[in-house]
Amino acid sequence: MSVVRTLFVLAGLAGSVVTGATSVAAEAIPPKDRDFFESKIRPLLVKRCFACHSTKGKSIEGGLRLDSRPSWQKGGDSGPAIVPGQPEKSRVMRAVEYVDEDLAMPPDGVLPKSEIALIRQWISRGAPDPRSTVTPTAATASIDWKRGRAHWAFQSPQRQTLPDVLDTHWPQNAVDSFVLARLEAHQLGPVPPASSETLVRRITLDLTGLPPSPNDVNTFLSDTRPGSWNRLIERLLASPAYGEKWGRHWLDVVRYADDQLRTEYYYRPLPHAWRYRDWVVRALNEDLPYDQFVIHQLAGDLVPTGSGANGGIAVGLLALGMMYQDDGGTPDGVAIAKAETLDDRVDTVTRGFLALTVACARCHDHKFDPIPTSDYYSLAGIFNNTGYIDELVLVKPEAAAE
Repeated sequence: MSVVRTLFVLAGLAGSVVTGATSVAAEAIPPKDRDFFESKIRPLLVKRCFACHSTKGKSIEGGLRLDSRPSWQKGGDSGPAIVPGQPEKSRVMRAVEYVDEDLAMPPDGVLPKSEIALIRQWISRGAPDPRSTVTPTAATASIDWKRGRAHWAFQSPQRQTLPDVLDTHWPQNAVDSFVLARLEAHQLGPVPPASSETLVRRITLDLTGLPPSPNDVNTFLSDTRPGSWNRLIERLLASPAYGEKWGRHWLDVVRYADDQLRTEYYYRPLPHAWRYRDWVVRALNEDLPYDQFVIHQLAGDLVPTGSGANGGIAVGLLALGMMYQDDGGTPDGVAIAKAETLDDRVDTVTRGFLALTVACARCHDHKFDPIPTSDYYSLAGIFNNTGYIDELVLVKPEAAAE
């Protein structure tokens, strides 16, 4: 095959009872609730509460700790502060809403309405909190870089010795040898070869997402010359449907939508989002090398206009996600909204291109991967220097002609 297209798409159950209400155990937390806590609540608690209510502070005010689920379930000197599912009965809720003057927290001023709404939403959802470990003292361990680099995910692929098989005629490539060896180990054998009609249907669905037409099947069956299979694949790769089908996988990775999801406080339409979608489809159909595929999406605005692929549109990847905005316009609220927007960009880019959850290092060094918090904020700082415009980028006529 003369053209090879490769796209790497980097894709206790019992609760604890607190004053009659059941909080969500870490093992039973639905993925959406876990993501909500990690992206919204944990950063808020770290910023607003940990100075006085965690082991990171100089003292534990009121005996209440909010740095783990067992700690807040235990409560403070005045009893339980959070009643899962019942924000109106939760002392934390009354404190942040300044309902009681003596209980008002934080003491230096009321929180932005958006943050208060997040706390209320969290408690209403059952106060899901995956932090099941109680840490008596502040963490002091540093990242074990040697151990981290030894993880299999960071190792270069090594050529393996092919296993011995009994049926030496069946394998047509290295992968077949490993498959057959496993089958033979269980006294099994491969299924008979598929018919030509079945093969046409399989490869057409795989490459274009569409079933073959009767004419497509007949054309392949009537082609008795050597290389008919390769010619069929080349024809399917040249079909516009190839990029449309496989582009969808990448668009899922970068959380593409024709319009931006509405939030409680903000909505920004994306009337030109389809241009990025079409760019991805064209990149696949034109066999754009993967390194260029990455470069144009991360720094397309810096790529010379005469280099092809129209990087000015490709960099729209960074404008597709959520744009958070503070409802009150306070300096702290604006800064928090900006931080949420940057977190979306860091998370999307690192998951998509590195297959790593770098966003976990927003509040602490990554617990499983060798990613320090400093790396997270270095990336966030880069994206913080990125501006957003809603106007179409003008190009020179000669560049447009290309």
